[in-house]
Amino acid sequence: MKSLHQIRNYTNVAESVSEVLDLRKEQQCYVVGLPYVFLNKVTMQASERALKCHYKKSGEEEMRFDHNRLDLANDFGFRFISGLKLYSVNKSDWIIKRVTSFGIFNEDEPWNLEWHIYGFHRGPFPEISDDRERYFRYISPIAQKFDFFRDFEFYCKNIGLRTWTNEAIKIRMSGIEFSFYEVKKGEDFFLIIDNLEPTSRKNFEEGTSAILFAVGLIEQNIHLDESYTFVIDNPRSGKLISMQYMSLRESIIGQYDIFTTNAYSVRLPIGNIYGFDGKADINDWSNKLNPCPQKVVDNLASLIYQYPILANCIAILVDGSKAGLEIQGASFAVALEALTYLIEKEKLAPINKVKPVVDKSKWKKLRKDYLNLLECAGLSDEEKKFITKKLNNLNQPTNIDKLQVPFAALGVTLSQAELDTIEMRNDFLHGRNDCDLNPKSVNQMVWTCKLLHQLCCILLFKLSGFSGYIIDQTAFDVTNGAVVNPGTGFRWI
Repeated sequence: MKSLHQIRNYTNVAESVSEVLDLRKEQQCYVVGLPYVFLNKVTMQASERALKCHYKKSGEEEMRFDHNRLDLANDFGFRFISGLKLYSVNKSDWIIKRVTSFGIFNEDEPWNLEWHIYGFHRGPFPEISDDRERYFRYISPIAQKFDFFRDFEFYCKNIGLRTWTNEAIKIRMSGIEFSFYEVKKGEDFFLIIDNLEPTSRKNFEEGTSAILFAVGLIEQNIHLDESYTFVIDNPRSGKLISMQYMSLRESIIGQYDIFTTNAYSVRLPIGNIYGFDGKADINDWSNKLNPCPQKVVDNLASLIYQYPILANCIAILVDGSKAGLEIQGASFAVALEALTYLIEKEKLAPINKVKPVVDKSKWKKLRKDYLNLLECAGLSDEEKKFITKKLNNLNQPTNIDKLQVPFAALGVTLSQAELDTIEMRNDFLHGRNDCDLNPKSVNQMVWTCKLLHQLCCILLFKLSGFSGYIIDQTAFDVTNGAVVNPGTGFRWI
């Protein structure tokens, strides 16, 4: 595998990670700002995409407690949010100084209170409108090791832990260089993003999102869940100044892989399907499968940063792959139309305007004749208006014509099967797919969905300047066969 073999030293990453781990472990604290709990010890621990606090009154408290006075809707509503703070019992300092989002649970058992904190600040964390440039560090806990760095051009990163040298991806967008890497401490893994040049909070958050979705497209795995964002003095010393916690949407993991440098993961199953020894040419394929170039990742992240609708398209492609087949096809068709519209509107590729069906000069005369005919047909004004509107669109190129244009502009030749699949996307959009329980019918629908997904990914890869091999998911269905390279499992784009 290729790397950039570049060494950079960043100390005190461990301090940032320790801060996250301290917050996530179970601990006792006092809560200031909620009635009925004041100066009582509360248990706090990391839960699923939140920090969970729990308080259960003692029997004596329960006997003295007037439940009729407890109005959860008001007493625990958002009017208390600005004053809600958590104070450590053991360390005698603030755990959380400003909660920005929380919710109350167990409303049917007011003696057994539980609330989840979805957002908070610690220290002077800048407002989103503050455009002063700073250094930030984004940390996201992940369930297991991120095994995909070698699918990218990476550099080695010394993060200040005694024996730890990491693989990191360097990404440049909007004039700012970012570093994306992983840290393991004990049994815990974390994804981290630093800006290596100062920028505003807004630019950092939008840049971080663009990186997560760019890498998420290539790996079909968008890591979200929750984030701990630190303001630091600079990436080298890593001294912590302030922090923000945010609960995010669940991570999105797809099932249609599109890119890999691991030849074994494709050639072995393909060999089993087509009846040959998939290991025989592993070395040849390993030499062909180059890591995704840094420039491609830069371009893809920059496009997402500039056009946030691309993040929506990527989420549809990754998340939609695990939906039911009817929903999969409709989702991918929506993504294809959105991508085509954006490419044409923003001129992201050298698109030649699709010619009308009838030559313009001929149509101009024909249209005039139709309009004269309308005047003599004895129609009402409303009827004439309706037919004229239809007439104005009659010589417009069809959607199928428009959807082919970006591929040609990006140098992608579509097979007849792919053209047929693009035409079928309208059936998915209008729920007209006749998919019964017949295995052949189901297999055809799976194959079509995979191909629609692949076509959308091809547009995004080519927009980013990628040239190389991608995984051909259609090759894994021997019933229908691969579209371009039968039996290889890969496709050159």
